Order: sequence, then structure tokens, then C-alpha cells
Amino acid sequence: MRFFTISFLYVSVIAVCFSSNTALAKGNFDAAPFAVSEIRNSEQTTYGLYWSEPKKISELIVEFDPNTNVPDPNTFKVQFWHNTWNGLSDVKKAAGVTGWDQNDDWTKGRWVDAEVILNANSNRWAITFKTLDRLIKEFKIYHDLDLDKNNGVPVNYIKTLKVRLKSSEPFAKPVQFKVLTESVYHDVSLTIRWEKPERKGVEYSTGVYKGTIRAQNGLITGIRTLTGEDIKLNAGEQWLINSAEMQGIQADLRYALDPDDQSYDNTVVSVSLGELQFSFRASDIAKGERIYIKDLGVLITKKGDNTTIDQYKTQIENGSSRTVYDRVFDHPEQTLENAWKDMPIKEPLNFVHGLPHNRNVFKQMPNGEFRVGGEKANWKCTYQLPVSERDTKRKLWSGYYLNFNLNLPPKEYRTGRKLIDGYIPVLTTTWQALAIHYEQTAFLYPLDGDLNEIDLDDPTVILCKIRITNTDTAQNKNAELYLHIDHDEFEGFLEENKGDVYGSWSGGKNFRLHLKHNSDSTWKTSEGGLRWIERLSPGDPAFAQDAVRGETIFAAVGCTSCHIPILMTGPDTNPVFDRRPVALYSDLLLHDVATGDGIPQAAALANEIRTPALWGLRFRRPFLHDGSAATPLEAILRHGNEAQTATTNYRELPTPDQAALLAFLDSL
Repeated sequence: MRFFTISFLYVSVIAVCFSSNTALAKGNFDAAPFAVSEIRNSEQTTYGLYWSEPKKISELIVEFDPNTNVPDPNTFKVQFWHNTWNGLSDVKKAAGVTGWDQNDDWTKGRWVDAEVILNANSNRWAITFKTLDRLIKEFKIYHDLDLDKNNGVPVNYIKTLKVRLKSSEPFAKPVQFKVLTESVYHDVSLTIRWEKPERKGVEYSTGVYKGTIRAQNGLITGIRTLTGEDIKLNAGEQWLINSAEMQGIQADLRYALDPDDQSYDNTVVSVSLGELQFSFRASDIAKGERIYIKDLGVLITKKGDNTTIDQYKTQIENGSSRTVYDRVFDHPEQTLENAWKDMPIKEPLNFVHGLPHNRNVFKQMPNGEFRVGGEKANWKCTYQLPVSERDTKRKLWSGYYLNFNLNLPPKEYRTGRKLIDGYIPVLTTTWQALAIHYEQTAFLYPLDGDLNEIDLDDPTVILCKIRITNTDTAQNKNAELYLHIDHDEFEGFLEENKGDVYGSWSGGKNFRLHLKHNSDSTWKTSEGGLRWIERLSPGDPAFAQDAVRGETIFAAVGCTSCHIPILMTGPDTNPVFDRRPVALYSDLLLHDVATGDGIPQAAALANEIRTPALWGLRFRRPFLHDGSAATPLEAILRHGNEAQTATTNYRELPTPDQAALLAFLDSL
């Protein structure tokens, strides 16, 4: 066994909670009652609010107690939290593209002075926003964007998670602080009907019935029975009514709607019926859609739509009101099974090692390379990190990423990747390059070893172990690793001194990582990096033992019912082929194991595939007849139908037994 350990320093976000509620007037949506928390420092020179999702704020209405000293507006600034917004309106994109857009968070960003128009009328201030020409210009220069090619236009609002007033003098907390957004309030009345749920074990209350209805980013303005009688709420905002008389309610709702982008300020209505809860978006009902929750026996419609649950169920059965989920089954290509088959060969994605708060992240690529983000804040660099006074200056480099590459085998030799779930995720990747087996294990850990309390800027290390094994039982084999480090500027040459590795470049010499290994070979400078070569003796006993044990497990779970280990050749005049055993691991017969392509061929039915031989499996990539499985593990888990029992048996194996079976396959 040969291994070494790589470790290097880097670095890590917080959250709080609060809410309030007030009556909501028609007009622009006031986001203040739905803030997560207030912002107020101990010096009482700031006051503001923050939310869990961005708001497009167009006006602030601030009112101070007239019986106190009303502050001087000339001592105030309006500031908002900023990181990625470019000061322009959102560009309309396809839904799949929008999902990749960067969003700000509560910790990663800075307070920016807004350009405002402040109209002070005694103790009541109205604050509106100018276009952020300075911010737009800074964003264009910093990110090298051609704004002429961007469909966004300058706007008279700020898009942010936080907004605050900041003064050079202490001031009293405002008695009113309205935050008006681009969204506008609308009114809608809706009907909620329910019946006995279809889900087993689910029952509504009997006797005295308790229920609640609340709106996030909106207001319930009235509740009535289906016959139009007002329902009174108790102090806990609950209605109390005899369940025998209660088959539904009518509700009046004030909801918010952004005229340009309905992804902002969505009003979500939450209903509690005894122990059952469900939520829905108000704008869907306002558009006339019906929402039917079959398991709970609930139908939600717009007022005026008098469709009952029984009528709607009949419409569904007749096909006139089938849901989009029902209609999917009319299109075979939309099923999970067919969609999976139609996709190209799946390639593993990168994995992000991180501790709580998402600051100190390392990106591990499928080829075993590690990347860490640079000092230069840029939207191109997803993993760039904020600077802390505790960060060592030795970690500095140019550009967006610093890459640590170990030159492990290419992807066609990768045999698997497994994540061990726990408090700290541990990622293991394996390769089989002819007779040499590589196993890489990596995880992130705080430098001080304390997992109980992790601060934003706690230094961290990525720990990586490489285990290299010669699986040939007869011959010596050469194993090799080549370590090189690069970023946007050439890192220069690596130097190793008693395990410490330094990168030499035009800016000086910087510590990069520490190496430890238990072999007789040493790391030698080569082509700007460090190369390690060792000649390994035949067969690692531990790996060989796993493979031997894995062969027994392979048979025990039922794989050999089709992958018969040995077939005999028939009679032949050539003694080389005459009645000889062949370790084929196949019965050469047709089976339906759920990996077929749906095309009948000769004697094969549409879903039948001839059992492939497994001999020489360690030299083959990818797997299955269409190459749709990247690893032996993925190929195993794809098996079903005739092979379902064997697949289930494999899933139920202890982790060491699963690993032994895969080691056996890697030895073929």
C-alpha cells in the first residue's frame, strides 16, 4: 500500500429570525411586515430590515414619533446590501437558465450608498431612488460587460436583501417603516372545499373543528362558510366550528403581484385543518386555476367557480380536466425511465467540500483535482471567498482559481465515486489503470479541530489520501503521480522541503501544501511540478482478499444466475478449444433486466438484452450496451425486472460487502 496526505489552508455565514404583521392597504406591496428581522446597532445609528429573498424596493416611507426629537434628514444615508446585482432590470430568460443566476446572500456582500430623493415633511419622510449610474458603471468595468448587449435597463428601484437608514447621530426607532416594492396589491376571493382524505391514516378533526389560514406577503381580509356566514377567529387566529357543518370555507385575500416578474413577492397562503397543512400560491388561483390535493381531499378554486370535489374528480376521470402530471403519461419520452435512456452518457459533476456557513469551500473535480477560489471578486468565480484579517497572506495568487492537480488516470479509467454521508462528507474516488488501482479519499476539516463552533473565517484544511495498489499477482508494476499547481498566471516551479511544498513565481515564494507518504521513493522536481514514481510489488494482499471475498458475495446476491462464471467450449478438432473452461461470466442468453432499448432484434424482444461477458471488465469504460452507465456501481443499480432480486440484495448489503463486490469486478 502506498499513500500520501495533502492538506492546505483556507477559509467560512450566519442567520437570525423575526417577523411582524399589520393591515395592508391597496397600492404597492409593503414588504416590511414580512421581514425576517430588524437591523439595529448598539449605537442606535442604524435602522433597517432584511428578508429571506430579494426585494425590488421603489420607496421607503419613514415616520418618527413627533413627540421626540425628529432627526435631521441631512445626517442620513440610505444603504442597501449588495454583491451581484448590476443596477439594471432583470433580463427575461428561459426557466432553466434563470435557475443558474447568482443571488445575493445575507453574509456575502457590502453596504452600498443608494442615490435617493428624500422628501421630508416634518416627522414623515418619503424616500425614492434614482438610477444607480455609478453602480452600473462599476459593474461594467469590474466584470468587463458590454451593457449594450444586455437587455436590462436602468431602474428607479434597488434589488436587495437588506435596506437600512444610517446616521452620523443616534436616532429613535421609527414608529413606521414602510418598504414599498414594485409589486402591486390585488384582491381575490377563493373557495376551499374538503372531504375525507384518500391518504390512509389521514383524518380531519371530529366534533369541534379547529383551523387557521394565513398569508405570507399578503393579508386574509375575510373568512366565511360556504353558505356565506362570517367566521369569527379566536385570539389564536383559529376558527372553531362543528366539523359536521364544515365542508369548506370562502376567503377574501389581498395578494402581491410584480407586473414584470412574478418570481418576486409571491403571496403564499397556508391552511391548517386540524393536524393537516397545505400551502398554495395566490396568483395561481387568481388566474382561474384549480388546485386539487388528492391525498388530502382538498379543492381550491376562485370564487364563482362552483365546481365541487365530486364534479372535479369526474372531470379528471373523463379526461376533460386532467392535471399536467396526468398528461405526462401520454408522452412516453417524459417518463423517468425513457428520459434516462435518452440522455447522453452521464458524467460526474464536481463536488464542493464545505463546512457550515459556506465560506470555506473547496471544489473537487471528477479527475481528482482540487480548486479554491481567488481573492479577486468576480461573477465568473463561483467559489471566490471574502477576505478576512485571519487569512494568511501566503495563500494569495492571481486570477479566479488555484488548481491542485495530481494527474490521476483519465475518466475512462474511473471505476466509481462514493460519498460517505455524515457530519463531514467524505468523498472517495477510484480508478483502475491496467493493473494499478488508485483510491482517493478527501474531506474538509477545521484547522483547530473544533466542530462545535465554526466561525465565518475559521481556517480550514482539505485532507486528501491517495492509496495506490498493484493488483497484478505476478509482476512488478510502476505507479506514478505528478503534482502541479496553476492559476491564471503561471505558478512557476514547485519546491519540496521535508514535505512542505512551495510555489515559486514572479510574486515570490508561497506555501501551498504539505505532503506525507510511506514509500521509499521521493518527490522530484519535473517539468515545473513534482513527480513520484515507485515500482510496486505484485498483489496487495488486502485488495486481493477483498476481491476473493467479493466473488463469493457476487454469487450470494444472485448475479451468477445470468453472469455464470465459467462456460465450457464444445468439442473441437483443435485441442486448444476442445472442451475448455472459459471464465466468461455470462450465460450468453437473452434476458429482460430493464436495460434494454425497446428495439426488437432477431430473436430478442424489445426489452431483452444478451448477457454481456464480464471478463476484462476492469479495462472497459463505459458500461451497458449503450454506454449509459459510467461506473460498475451505476450499471448494477440500473438492473431490474428479472435482475431485481439481485439488485435489491446488493442494496441491502453492508457497505464493506458492497465494496468487496466492486473490488471483485475491478479484478476481472
